[in-house]
Amino acid sequence: MTYDNIEKNLYKQLSTNVRKQLEKIEHLDVYTTRHIHSVPQIVGKICEKLGYTETEIRFYVECAYLHDIGKIFIPSEVLQKPGKLTDEEYSIMKTHTVKGEEFCKSVPVLEKYAEAVGSHHENGDGSGYPDGITDVPLEAELIKVADIYDALINKRQYKEKIELPVALDILKEALIDKGIANTGVFKALLEVILEEKDLTKEEYIHIVRMKESI
Repeated sequence: MTYDNIEKNLYKQLSTNVRKQLEKIEHLDVYTTRHIHSVPQIVGKICEKLGYTETEIRFYVECAYLHDIGKIFIPSEVLQKPGKLTDEEYSIMKTHTVKGEEFCKSVPVLEKYAEAVGSHHENGDGSGYPDGITDVPLEAELIKVADIYDALINKRQYKEKIELPVALDILKEALIDKGIANTGVFKALLEVILEEKDLTKEEYIHIVRMKESI
């Protein structure tokens, strides 16, 4: 079964408890609403490229739906600030990982998602947060790549969207060239883009060359 077929029913099949939490995130702002639905779709398509089973895909996509649940605990003046965050504000924003993990652990039906929620900003070289771990779980790796990619190519409160080739260059330099993300996940993302995006000739060549260079 393809991810498109899984995705058609996945959101409505999420547990009532999960759906209630997603509704809280959806009310935060229009950018967050779009983001929490886009990232799971990207994760699902990456998983399909990597050959995961339907059961595995469902779990990883559910993790992706909840990855930013901790943002419901972030003050709106920080979460929705239109400009660059101060160091203090950024420190507050980063607590969404810890707060989200703690929340999931406090709800029995959400506990299995807690690790992904808490570690989706961790890096393989220990430079991530909140704990600086190096053994990043796969579900967090999947979310991290999809999360950053989606944030780069779309407009947010604090930035305009970045054109696809530039966004991918930034993503590759930040995650792959520095050895802090799963190369296989990134290559699968490139395959998804090559198949599903309406690319110009220049964009297509750029992505093919990038994929071959990894």
